Amino acid sequence: MSMSIGMSKDLDAYKEDVIPGMDTRESLYAITAVLFGAGIIGGFYLLFGLDIKYAIYMGTPFVAPIVFLGFGKTHGMHYDEVFLLYLKKRRSPKTLLYVSTETESQVSSLLKEIENEKKQSSAFGMPTEDMKKMKIRILFIFAVFIMLLFAAGIILMYL
Repeated sequence: MSMSIGMSKDLDAYKEDVIPGMDTRESLYAITAVLFGAGIIGGFYLLFGLDIKYAIYMGTPFVAPIVFLGFGKTHGMHYDEVFLLYLKKRRSPKTLLYVSTETESQVSSLLKEIENEKKQSSAFGMPTEDMKKMKIRILFIFAVFIMLLFAAGIILMYL
Protein backbone atom coordinates (compact mmCIF):
# COMPACT_ATOMS: atom_id res chain seq x y z
CA MET A 1 0.00 0.00 0.00
CA SER A 2 1.44 3.41 -0.90
CA MET A 3 0.83 6.69 0.83
CA SER A 4 -0.07 9.77 -1.18
CA ILE A 5 0.41 13.27 0.21
CA GLY A 6 -1.28 16.02 -1.76
CA MET A 7 0.65 19.23 -2.31
CA SER A 8 -0.79 22.47 -3.54
CA LYS A 9 0.45 23.51 -6.96
CA ASP A 10 0.02 27.16 -5.98
CA LEU A 11 3.17 28.02 -4.02
CA ASP A 12 1.76 31.41 -3.00
CA ALA A 13 -0.88 29.65 -0.92
CA TYR A 14 1.81 27.87 1.14
CA LYS A 15 2.37 29.35 4.60
CA GLU A 16 5.43 28.53 6.65
CA ASP A 17 4.32 28.29 10.27
CA VAL A 18 6.34 29.91 13.04
CA ILE A 19 3.53 29.98 15.58
CA PRO A 20 1.04 27.24 14.65
CA GLY A 21 -1.61 28.66 12.34
CA MET A 22 0.30 31.89 11.63
CA ASP A 23 2.93 32.70 9.07
CA THR A 24 6.15 34.56 9.92
CA ARG A 25 4.68 37.98 9.32
CA GLU A 26 1.60 37.35 11.46
CA SER A 27 3.78 35.82 14.19
CA LEU A 28 5.96 38.93 14.34
CA TYR A 29 2.91 41.16 14.63
CA ALA A 30 1.40 38.89 17.31
CA ILE A 31 4.61 38.92 19.38
CA THR A 32 4.91 42.68 18.96
CA ALA A 33 1.30 43.19 20.04
CA VAL A 34 1.73 40.98 23.12
CA LEU A 35 4.95 42.71 24.21
CA PHE A 36 3.61 46.20 23.54
CA GLY A 37 0.34 45.34 25.29
CA ALA A 38 2.18 43.95 28.30
CA GLY A 39 4.22 47.16 28.51
CA ILE A 40 1.18 49.43 28.25
CA ILE A 41 -0.90 47.38 30.68
CA GLY A 42 2.03 47.14 33.10
CA GLY A 43 2.49 50.89 32.87
CA PHE A 44 -1.14 51.55 33.71
CA TYR A 45 -1.00 49.01 36.53
CA LEU A 46 2.33 50.05 38.08
CA LEU A 47 2.52 53.77 37.33
CA PHE A 48 -1.11 54.78 37.72
CA GLY A 49 -2.14 52.09 40.20
CA LEU A 50 -5.15 50.97 38.19
CA ASP A 51 -6.77 47.63 38.93
CA ILE A 52 -5.49 45.01 36.47
CA LYS A 53 -8.82 44.59 34.65
CA TYR A 54 -9.10 48.37 34.12
CA ALA A 55 -5.48 48.47 32.95
CA ILE A 56 -6.35 45.80 30.37
CA TYR A 57 -9.39 47.79 29.23
CA MET A 58 -7.26 50.93 28.90
CA GLY A 59 -4.44 49.09 27.07
CA THR A 60 -6.61 47.40 24.47
CA PRO A 61 -6.99 50.48 22.20
CA PHE A 62 -3.19 50.72 22.01
CA VAL A 63 -2.77 47.07 20.97
CA ALA A 64 -5.72 46.85 18.55
CA PRO A 65 -4.07 48.83 15.70
CA ILE A 66 -1.03 46.52 15.76
CA VAL A 67 -3.23 43.43 15.52
CA PHE A 68 -5.38 45.13 12.86
CA LEU A 69 -2.33 45.95 10.73
CA GLY A 70 -0.88 42.46 11.13
CA PHE A 71 -3.91 40.32 10.44
CA GLY A 72 -6.33 42.42 8.36
CA LYS A 73 -6.47 42.10 4.58
CA THR A 74 -8.23 43.96 1.81
CA HIS A 75 -8.02 43.40 -1.95
CA GLY A 76 -5.30 40.79 -1.43
CA MET A 77 -3.02 43.17 0.52
CA HIS A 78 -2.40 43.42 4.24
CA TYR A 79 -3.45 46.69 5.83
CA ASP A 80 0.12 47.72 6.66
CA GLU A 81 1.02 47.38 2.97
CA VAL A 82 -2.03 49.45 2.04
CA PHE A 83 -1.07 52.10 4.61
CA LEU A 84 2.54 52.29 3.36
CA LEU A 85 1.33 52.49 -0.24
CA TYR A 86 -1.03 55.32 0.76
CA LEU A 87 1.83 57.21 2.42
CA LYS A 88 4.04 56.69 -0.61
CA LYS A 89 1.36 57.99 -2.99
CA ARG A 90 0.63 60.94 -0.72
CA ARG A 91 4.27 62.04 -0.52
CA SER A 92 4.85 62.16 -4.25
CA PRO A 93 1.77 63.39 -6.07
CA LYS A 94 2.33 63.30 -9.78
CA THR A 95 0.57 65.59 -12.18
CA LEU A 96 -1.26 63.72 -14.88
CA LEU A 97 -1.44 65.38 -18.26
CA TYR A 98 -4.49 65.09 -20.44
CA VAL A 99 -5.22 66.74 -23.75
CA SER A 100 -8.93 67.24 -24.18
CA THR A 101 -10.60 66.45 -27.47
CA GLU A 102 -13.65 68.60 -26.67
CA THR A 103 -13.91 72.26 -27.49
CA GLU A 104 -14.41 74.90 -24.84
CA SER A 105 -18.05 75.42 -25.80
CA GLN A 106 -18.79 71.68 -25.45
CA VAL A 107 -17.20 71.60 -21.99
CA SER A 108 -19.12 74.68 -20.82
CA SER A 109 -22.42 73.22 -22.06
CA LEU A 110 -21.70 69.95 -20.22
CA LEU A 111 -20.93 71.89 -17.04
CA LYS A 112 -24.22 73.77 -17.34
CA GLU A 113 -26.11 70.48 -17.77
CA ILE A 114 -24.42 69.04 -14.68
CA GLU A 115 -25.31 72.13 -12.64
CA ASN A 116 -28.94 71.91 -13.78
CA GLU A 117 -29.09 68.23 -12.80
CA LYS A 118 -27.67 69.03 -9.38
CA LYS A 119 -30.27 71.72 -8.82
CA GLN A 120 -33.08 69.37 -9.84
CA SER A 121 -31.86 66.38 -7.82
CA SER A 122 -31.18 68.16 -4.53
CA ALA A 123 -32.91 66.22 -1.78
CA PHE A 124 -35.57 67.81 0.45
CA GLY A 125 -35.44 70.98 -1.62
CA MET A 126 -32.07 71.91 -0.10
CA PRO A 127 -29.05 72.83 -2.17
CA THR A 128 -26.22 70.31 -2.02
CA GLU A 129 -24.01 72.73 -0.03
CA ASP A 130 -26.62 72.87 2.75
CA MET A 131 -26.92 69.07 2.70
CA LYS A 132 -23.16 68.73 3.14
CA LYS A 133 -23.21 71.16 6.07
CA MET A 134 -26.10 69.29 7.66
CA LYS A 135 -24.33 65.94 7.26
CA ILE A 136 -21.20 67.38 8.92
CA ARG A 137 -23.28 68.74 11.81
CA ILE A 138 -25.01 65.37 12.30
CA LEU A 139 -21.66 63.53 12.27
CA PHE A 140 -20.23 66.04 14.76
CA ILE A 141 -23.19 65.63 17.11
CA PHE A 142 -22.92 61.84 16.81
CA ALA A 143 -19.17 61.95 17.60
CA VAL A 144 -19.76 64.17 20.65
CA PHE A 145 -22.51 61.81 21.82
CA ILE A 146 -20.20 58.78 21.51
CA MET A 147 -17.42 60.60 23.39
CA LEU A 148 -19.86 61.54 26.18
CA LEU A 149 -21.00 57.91 26.44
CA PHE A 150 -17.38 56.76 26.61
CA ALA A 151 -16.56 59.34 29.30
CA ALA A 152 -19.67 58.33 31.28
CA GLY A 153 -18.59 54.69 31.07
CA ILE A 154 -15.15 55.52 32.42
CA ILE A 155 -16.65 57.59 35.24
CA LEU A 156 -19.04 54.76 36.11
CA MET A 157 -16.16 52.29 36.28
CA TYR A 158 -14.62 54.26 39.14
CA LEU A 159 -17.85 54.72 41.11
